[in-house]
Amino acid sequence: MLRAVTYGRVSTHEQVQHGYSLPDQPRVLTELCERQGWRHIEHVDDAGVSGVLIDRPGIRRVRELAEARAFDVLVALKLDRLSRRAWAAAHLIDWLRDRAVEVRFLEHVSGDTPQERLLLTMLGGIAEFEHSEIATKTRAGRAAKARAGKVPCGRTPCGYRMVTVAEAAVLPEFAGRDGELLLTERAAEVREMFERVAAGASLRAVCRWLNDAGSRTERGVLWQSETLSRLLANPCYYGEYQWGRTACRQSDTRTFSSGRPYIARKPRPEDERIVVPCPAIVSRELWDQVQSRLAENAAQAGRPSLVWMLKGCVFCAACRSAAGKPLPCRGDRKSRNPARGSYFDRYYRCSSYSRLGDQDCGTLVRADTLERLAVRELRRIAEADWLAEKAREHAALAWEAAGDLPRAAGEMRRALARLEAEERRLLALVRRGLGGRLVDAELGSLQAQRRQAEERLAQAEAKASRLLEPQEAARRGEEQASRLRARLADADGDAAGMQDLCRLFLRITLAKGKRPLIEVPIERILAETNPA
Repeated sequence: MLRAVTYGRVSTHEQVQHGYSLPDQPRVLTELCERQGWRHIEHVDDAGVSGVLIDRPGIRRVRELAEARAFDVLVALKLDRLSRRAWAAAHLIDWLRDRAVEVRFLEHVSGDTPQERLLLTMLGGIAEFEHSEIATKTRAGRAAKARAGKVPCGRTPCGYRMVTVAEAAVLPEFAGRDGELLLTERAAEVREMFERVAAGASLRAVCRWLNDAGSRTERGVLWQSETLSRLLANPCYYGEYQWGRTACRQSDTRTFSSGRPYIARKPRPEDERIVVPCPAIVSRELWDQVQSRLAENAAQAGRPSLVWMLKGCVFCAACRSAAGKPLPCRGDRKSRNPARGSYFDRYYRCSSYSRLGDQDCGTLVRADTLERLAVRELRRIAEADWLAEKAREHAALAWEAAGDLPRAAGEMRRALARLEAEERRLLALVRRGLGGRLVDAELGSLQAQRRQAEERLAQAEAKASRLLEPQEAARRGEEQASRLRARLADADGDAAGMQDLCRLFLRITLAKGKRPLIEVPIERILAETNPA
């Protein structure tokens, strides 16, 4: 008896909550398995996930079961349930068949014969076309409704509610007003948010006031500065609801918290937005005043980064940050006790995921400790002869590793000249009409060899141009050491100057449970003609 897995999918969360298709799909698919005499072992579904996405939770589960050889037949309602992309559906079917898993559809053929495979390919193209056509018509209809002065869809801003189609059809006072925005009891709360920010309160202070008062966002969570900043920047609060401010697209990337697809939002140009009039909560003058405050905050957002002296030159040895992505700088405001107040604890922390699994790397070090070590290393580098000696040793090792590079480059040039002469001879034969298949084949082989020789010669010359004589390297090292000493004297108390010096002269690698490894990138230092 064959083992069967059934698969179902609906595209929107409204269908999951209020529709009948998702619960009905397993019933009809299970009945098909019973009629065919297959043993049904599991039902997999993707609830509220677009078929355009490739990486879906349900499809991942199907792949896991197929890899484990846990079933023999995958049963779906029709092809567009597997994917709305023709190539993706075909690739999945071939991938399953390579693992001895057959795919069966309830409403059409399954592609067992060449004629059925042709029809299945056509159905995949129709499904992809249908998705694009529905999306185009839906966008056009929503834009037309917005131009008519009604909000087509979407989440209403805090302080408003939208008249639904049902209310417009049943209640006489809302007749013909579907899509219209109305004020709610939270409008006064929103107005006070604007007034507090305009009066000089910080976003964190306003969030604390809201959370202490028991207020929550429209999603029922605590207020945060980022949420409040987005609310204050919404132009609907002075009477202009802008439909189409952002273009949304579901991405194949999943969020770690919910597992649902990530919704990528990109701001649209001003001329593509449609303005829908709505009741104003604040005046345009108050809104502009708040925007000025937000712009000032954004302009000053870079100043705290100067506190992080080693920003950009600290890397992690355990995860992919070692490939060139610096560690982020983190800081928390903690409280020892109410009497003494809070303090700010700074540290450099790796927040990426380890190559060995999906566990958080967690490599971190106190910022004060690491910055003291970095300053000590900078002072050691700035000593009279240390950097010059290291530069001399680095140049000597580079020459030793390169071998007799000039002689090798000369041999490459001579070999290239011989290939070019032979190529000219064969071209002359071809022009005189004496060529043939053998001559053409030999000419093509020579041209390929000449291109390879030119590439090798260019690489060798570029490598030779980067090599420095030990004496020249030592001279550059002494110059950089003197510049470093002068900059160290000038950068006392200047976080920005120290940050530039650390980025040029240091590379720090962290490993969990080990001392930080502080390296001096000699090659990069010598390549700099001017100090950072």
